[in-house]
Amino acid sequence: MNHSFSSIGWLDYQFENITGFELDPDIELLYEQGYVDFGEHCILLFNHPVMTITYNQHAPEEAMFRAEELVKKIYGRYYSFHKPLGTIQAPFIGEQISLMPGIKNNRLWVGQFDSHTRKQLREWIDPVELGRTIELDTDQGPVSHYLSTPEVRRIIDTEEGWLLIMSDEGRRLGFIHEDKLTSVDLDHALHFSAEVHHWYNNTLLFHTHDRSSGKVFAHVYAKTGEPVYLFEYLYGKPVHSAMVPVDYTHVMEAVSGEQDKIVMRDLSLPAEQGIIWQHVLTGFPTGTGSFQLVLLSENGQTWEMKCTKTIYGKDYEMVFFVDLVTGRVIENSCCILQKNTKN
Repeated sequence: MNHSFSSIGWLDYQFENITGFELDPDIELLYEQGYVDFGEHCILLFNHPVMTITYNQHAPEEAMFRAEELVKKIYGRYYSFHKPLGTIQAPFIGEQISLMPGIKNNRLWVGQFDSHTRKQLREWIDPVELGRTIELDTDQGPVSHYLSTPEVRRIIDTEEGWLLIMSDEGRRLGFIHEDKLTSVDLDHALHFSAEVHHWYNNTLLFHTHDRSSGKVFAHVYAKTGEPVYLFEYLYGKPVHSAMVPVDYTHVMEAVSGEQDKIVMRDLSLPAEQGIIWQHVLTGFPTGTGSFQLVLLSENGQTWEMKCTKTIYGKDYEMVFFVDLVTGRVIENSCCILQKNTKN
């Protein structure tokens, strides 16, 4: 007689070596050997991706109970896609590849798998042991907390690798670039924002918030994990799609309102103080809409930009040249195009 159970998250994936993930011994035995023999005509089989209890009428209740308890343990600890799965987690699935994060031999580990065959293609292991004790801010002050299963909440494609955002309030990051995995711990007082932005000189920018002081900081990191720049972010608005970085702290921003404007802004200064220059854009339909700003080309201090305004259900494009230093926008190069009509 057989009793089959459906697939469980990562158990469907074929690891090259599962040793070192801090799993229960029975789980490792089931995965590596393909079965656990409880004796007396009762066996728990594992054949990707299904578990099956095989028994006959002579199997005693005690053996059946032990097999069922192991199945319950596996499902109870390892089934959820939203909770830590031991020190292996549910995969982040793409069309061609899946990324599986985990903690292996007390180091941050990421495996890359074929999304269709479920076979492991490669792996990355942080050379530095992962600190499992962090400090959490409480009403009584900082309190040490041991992380039994640090969890990766998000994986962001950086175009040259991936950025992993860990669950301990975003204070731990993992950068994958080529053959290297690098983990970074942020100061325990800083709380990570949800967004990561592609930034100046092929870097990444994200915000943190210091709850004790109320200050917001902008962190600039290379895609390999090295810190590049840090500054206090004093502009009230977060970074958005209508900004194009000119350097680590300065941006060109398209602003919609009573007048549409292109503004050169220093993000390390408050909103009004941070304006270096501004130019009113003419030709767009009047009224408040949303903007996207894209750099098309650059020639020294002269940049070619494309600005798209969405208003009244329609998209309009303007292409122009701007002098970064003087703020002069070459008006005779502007053209307005109705791009889309939305019903």
